[in-house]
Amino acid sequence: MNKKISEYVKENSDFFTAVRHHLHENPELSCKEYETHKYIASFLNSWQIPYEKAGETSIVATIRGKTGKKTIAIRGDIDALPIQEKTGLPWQSKSEGVMHACGHDVHTTFMLGVAKILNEVREQLTGNVKIIFQEGEEIGAGAKKIMDEKLLHGVDTIIALHDTQELDLGVFSLGYETMSSYGSGGSFLIDTEGKNNAIIVAGELVSAVTAIANQRFSKSEQIVLVPTMIKTEGFSEKMASRVRVVYNSRTLNLKNEKVMQKVLADAAKNIAPLFDCKIRLELRKVGNVVYNDRYFTNLAADVIKTHFGPKSLIFTRPVMSGEDFSLYQKTIPGVFIHIGGAVNKEYRALHTSKTCVDDKILPIGIEFLLQYVFAYFS
Repeated sequence: MNKKISEYVKENSDFFTAVRHHLHENPELSCKEYETHKYIASFLNSWQIPYEKAGETSIVATIRGKTGKKTIAIRGDIDALPIQEKTGLPWQSKSEGVMHACGHDVHTTFMLGVAKILNEVREQLTGNVKIIFQEGEEIGAGAKKIMDEKLLHGVDTIIALHDTQELDLGVFSLGYETMSSYGSGGSFLIDTEGKNNAIIVAGELVSAVTAIANQRFSKSEQIVLVPTMIKTEGFSEKMASRVRVVYNSRTLNLKNEKVMQKVLADAAKNIAPLFDCKIRLELRKVGNVVYNDRYFTNLAADVIKTHFGPKSLIFTRPVMSGEDFSLYQKTIPGVFIHIGGAVNKEYRALHTSKTCVDDKILPIGIEFLLQYVFAYFS
């Protein structure tokens, strides 16, 4: 390569920042990222990079190398969250009640930055690269649409890089094999038909779920079983007659999911006759876990240590969260990595009204992904 990857990245740093700020100012909710889709497509068209549309707003772009048969996919998600931004930034969200609080503006910028530079050096690529701009990660919908449409047929490996404000700028975090939890849950619909106040029944139901779970799981078990929404669906001046209660569950042990589903079912069975009401339970399908292939985890670790220094890498344990990147990994070996974007020790969790990593994360993340692609092909 006539120029180093770091030089290409440095030359495009202003472009990366401008793209990120535009995306952050104009967030769109899951599977409704229509303007984001147009924005991404406008760059791909101007760079003459071929792409296919998937689902509602997803895009899979392909950059073909001059030689080689191997294909790597890089995934970035593009959707935002229903949160009112309170960062006070000059480029904070212009959309009322919608915010990039999970850093997908950064992920989309990573993908556009990688696409731009790889397209410029495609004659030196010894393989093919598919760049995924995925809709609907926050509702677990995007990956399935792309896989259902078979747009990743022939892909040999896949990688994703997720920003976080819980790590210092430029620190990478990864681990081997299982890295996220199994997730599921259920939705109760309580219908008292006007005989009792459904809100009171909902309170008793929540207490019953907690009591039964405490009986069936020891304190050492790593589980989460919590109500995430209680919503009145039918009411009169006297009382609420219908209430929906939604539960979320997480565990690192798949066997526990079946036990938690039984806990929810038994709670409904026990409470319904006490209040002479109907309680219908709809259980959600258990999701997959992020599973980092050992070979590709080692490759990523080597790239990080070589180009960013050994102090830039930490190994971590599985976390109690979900990520639909796991769906790709069911059939395509790959690796999911976190990169820190916190500065001045200003740490924040994802999904808050003030979550926002520093712009300096952009060149670091883009250079890593580029270095990883070339390391894979070599």
